[in-house]
Amino acid sequence: MAIKYFLILYILFVVLVSVLSPKKGFYLTWITILLTPPIILLMQIKLYLSLMSVLMLVSICFGLRSLEYKSFIKRHQFVISIYFIVTIATILFSETVPIKNQFPIALAEMVTLMFAAFSYLLLRENQQMASTMLKIVSVVILFNVIFCAVFEIIIGVNPMGLPLYMMLGLEDNAIDMIEVERGMMSFRLQSIYGHPLSLGQYMLILLPLFFMNFNIRFRFLLIFFVCIMIGLTGTRGAIAPMILVVLFCVKRITNHLLPNIMIASIVVIIALALLPDKTGKEIDEKVEAIVAGLQIWDDQKQEENDISGSSLEMRIDQWGAAQKEISGNPLFGRGMGYREYWQNKHNTFHPDLLGYESVLLYYVVERGWLGLLFFFVMVYYLYKLFRNDTIEKKIILMIFMGYLLSITMTGVRPLSLLLVCLSSSLVCGMMPVLSENENSVDTLIEEEA
Repeated sequence: MAIKYFLILYILFVVLVSVLSPKKGFYLTWITILLTPPIILLMQIKLYLSLMSVLMLVSICFGLRSLEYKSFIKRHQFVISIYFIVTIATILFSETVPIKNQFPIALAEMVTLMFAAFSYLLLRENQQMASTMLKIVSVVILFNVIFCAVFEIIIGVNPMGLPLYMMLGLEDNAIDMIEVERGMMSFRLQSIYGHPLSLGQYMLILLPLFFMNFNIRFRFLLIFFVCIMIGLTGTRGAIAPMILVVLFCVKRITNHLLPNIMIASIVVIIALALLPDKTGKEIDEKVEAIVAGLQIWDDQKQEENDISGSSLEMRIDQWGAAQKEISGNPLFGRGMGYREYWQNKHNTFHPDLLGYESVLLYYVVERGWLGLLFFFVMVYYLYKLFRNDTIEKKIILMIFMGYLLSITMTGVRPLSLLLVCLSSSLVCGMMPVLSENENSVDTLIEEEA
């Protein structure tokens, strides 16, 4: 396809930029990852490598020269070794998916983790680069806001949805939610990421960053935009964790803003009391629909409010189907990429597991109980790594808590773990300066108030 030749030219351009300036090559790689539709980003170029994997390797190769990474590898060599052993064991001893199908997935995962570690080391050691990356993330969020407002809300056509898939000859695999109704919503935002679940999960992971006292303009406006976007995705697995994250972070500054909060609450109560009865009933119905959307355990409320999607009963059935799938090989499962392998073979979704809308379903089927257990061990290890490297331990907790809640409720999206590492790396990269000056975020918030 012509698109592949264009991607090869773009890779050469990134290589040239990285040769001239590894720092700019690093920025360009992250910008590409954050602003390229996954259907293109994950497209294989050569030797089982996708566009994303190639760009990551280019950035690592030109950037490692300026980093002291050997001591990092030495400190974490045991976990790195266990990771390779578990991955190889899954490929060799899983039940269904051929090795040639599993190898590209395992390779892409390894490269992604390498790039996550590389980004962490780079941003932790260079606060200026961390500050620049935070600005890039902010611009990416604003881009998503403008894109969603213009194309999905005003025009009503998402060019990165069905039109893009048709251009690539993949319209049968397109998931376009622009006109999909859920409860009171007549559409669902998905931006450039191919699915509302992705947009919701990615924004959720980035949200805790902006509750820190970074020196960045329009911080609270970005929080507002992110929350609105998450809400308009209609993704319960992002909305519910978002509410918890916001409540927790607001609690941290409540003591300083309590008078303002009380005044705002009184104004809201008076405004609601003065509303006409008809308007008040409409608001009540909308609030009830929103709450019902989060109550996946109440099938009756889901039906009454015309909310489709996974209910608690459906998840229980899916869990039973997952156990049945791996009954012949519970330790290693069916093999990496089994979901896509089954769909390609049968040209439809799995009748019982559907989209594997939980990390519990996804990992236990594809990698067995061993793979599921090791996944949580790896996530906990990453959490401890980032948590121990910053004074902002509660923000790291919010990033990982939101991530784990989301992937348990909705499933694992392509860039989720990478963005978790980016968010945490930014926290670790920005906060040491505050620590050296003996100014915590809470102190700075107090000074502002």
